[in-house]
Order: sequence, then C-alpha cells, then structure tokens
Amino acid sequence: MKKLLLSTLVLTVLFVACGKDKEPPTLKVFLSMNTGDQAPYQYLNVHGYNVIKKPVGFSFLEVEGGLSFAIAGEAKYENERLAQLDTGVVTTGTSVKYMYKYDDAGKVVKVVFFTNVPVRYDSLVYDNNNRLRSIYCRNQTYGLEYPFGIYKKDTLIWDNKGNVTQHYSFPVLNGKEGKDTIITSYTYDDKKNFLGSPKELFLLNYEKGIYYSSANNMLTQSTKYTASDSVITTTNTFTYDGENDPATLKRHRRFMKGGTELFSETADFRIFYEKLAIE
Repeated sequence: MKKLLLSTLVLTVLFVACGKDKEPPTLKVFLSMNTGDQAPYQYLNVHGYNVIKKPVGFSFLEVEGGLSFAIAGEAKYENERLAQLDTGVVTTGTSVKYMYKYDDAGKVVKVVFFTNVPVRYDSLVYDNNNRLRSIYCRNQTYGLEYPFGIYKKDTLIWDNKGNVTQHYSFPVLNGKEGKDTIITSYTYDDKKNFLGSPKELFLLNYEKGIYYSSANNMLTQSTKYTASDSVITTTNTFTYDGENDPATLKRHRRFMKGGTELFSETADFRIFYEKLAIE
C-alpha cells in the first residue's frame, strides 16, 4: 500500500512539473529575409511588433540590374487597424504618407497617399468572396485626358486556392480603359505564404507586394511589358523548416528586351520569424 501511495505521489509531482514547463501558445510571424553579406545585398525587414501584434514598420532594399531601390516606413494604428504609414524613399530622398480608409466590414477600400506631387489615392474593389479584385489609381488633379482623375486600373485574377495567378495593369485615358500594357503571371507552392501573416504586410509594401495576399509562396513571377517588348522573370526555390515554413530562398531574376538578355541575377536569402506570446 505504501509503494502504491508513493508511486501515485511521484506521478502527481511529475505531472505538475510537466504542466509548469509547458510553453505558452505563440503566434509565428515574419520578421526578416536578407542575403547576408553577398552582393547584391537585398533585404525585407519588419521593425518588430507592437502590443496588438501588428508590425510597427518595415524597411526594404532591392538591387536590380545594378540599380537600387530602398524605402523605410513607420506604421500607426487606430482601433487596432493600420491607419497611417509614413515612408521615406532612401534612394530618391522623397517621402510618402499613406492613409488607409475602411468600410463598415473592416476592408480597406482606399489607400490615400501624399507625395510632393498632387494628392493621389487608390480605390480598392473586392469580389463576392472578399478578395481584392481591382485597384483604381486616381490623381486628384483632373483634366481633359483624365476627367475622373483615374489614370490606371489593376485587375487581379485568383485561383480556388486563394492565390493571385495574374495581375493586369491597364492605362485609363479619357475615361476609357486601354489595352493591358503590363501582364504579370504567378505560380505557387502548396505551403503557407510566409509573407501572408500578418495581413498588414501587404499594405506596408503596397506598391510591390501584390502576391503577399496569396495563400501560398510564390515560385515564379513573369512580368511582360508589351509597350517595350520586355519581360522580367523571377524564379524562387525554397527550403522549409520543421513547421513547413520557408527557411531559405534562392531567387533568380532575368530581364529580357526584344529577345535579348540584358541582365541575370541570383540571390540567396535566409528567412527569419518571431514568435509572439498569445495571452
């Protein structure tokens, strides 16, 4: 009987100890990806997360064909929603302030941005599945050629897995859509998009992050510029960690114009995450 009581006591102590050592639940979020010391140096960084688990800002650097593009931004929130992003374009010395407008359902319907030129804004339109369908780019300075201010329309095509498969960009002149001048096609893997959480990452990199909204990771991107007879292709090859999230990325880019290759570049990225405690 004493042995039985002793065994029960030992099991109870072990159970309590294990219960105390159990790690609290966490939320895994994207933190950064970079090429380290290799040239050309490239990166995408989130500048940490606030108490409501939203990114406080970001910085981005890309070198393409010997030309660099770099921006940094600080995010501000109201009612736990992204309300404003103040950015600086490092490569040009200019600044842009983005303001986000929401509908009653909480979807972003306008991205107003202030630059050194007249105030402009983009209107976002969704389909019946609450997926972003169209982006209307508007200039507040109206004229004969742009009576409604709209000078460009972007249209997104989605598959049944929740991925953007095609992105069409149309000029708008005299209130009429022209022929598509930029056509981008995407393919994906079957793993969770490491740039898809949190969803604010797309808005923080609004100009370049269309595929952040997709469910899976982009494997290929092909952008055709019909007016200049040029094509930029990007091929991504991932390795994954034990949780099936991308851990490394090899990216190859190629620029063709009139059938002639102008440049070809390869970069190797490491991808980092942060785990936020869920209270």
